[in-house]
This record gives sequence, structure tokens and C-alpha cells, in this order.
Amino acid sequence: MLDVHRVALIGAATALGDRWLERVRSEAERGALSLQTRGSVIEIGRVDPERAVVLGASAVLLTRELGLIPTR
Repeated sequence: MLDVHRVALIGAATALGDRWLERVRSEAERGALSLQTRGSVIEIGRVDPERAVVLGASAVLLTRELGLIPTR
């Protein structure tokens, strides 16, 4: 089950700005994951890309290896 509440986009493509971000949002709404992402926030991340790698790796460790489910 996929339950996405917030998607933070990072990386070089984010330099494309608001038009790109709106296109990403529209594709998410009409794509294969439209029901799962309805009500989600898709935004340009405010995280240093190097730190984001560590955050992503930590999330993988918590969920896949330790079986924990992060909550808000």
C-alpha cells in the first residue's frame, strides 16, 4: 500500500521552476498513482541534496530492514 502525503523533489531538475513543478503535479494527478497521491503536497524540497541522500537511506533502513513505519 502506498500512502503518500508529501513529496519533496530535489536535484538539478528543480531549477526548471514553477512551470516544471506544475507539470509534475498534473502528471501525478492523472497518472497511475492518482488515487494514492490525491490530497498530497508535491513541492520543491528545501533540503540540501547531500543531506537528502542520508535521509533517504535512513528511511530505507527504518522501513525495510527494521520494519518500522514512520508516523507524523
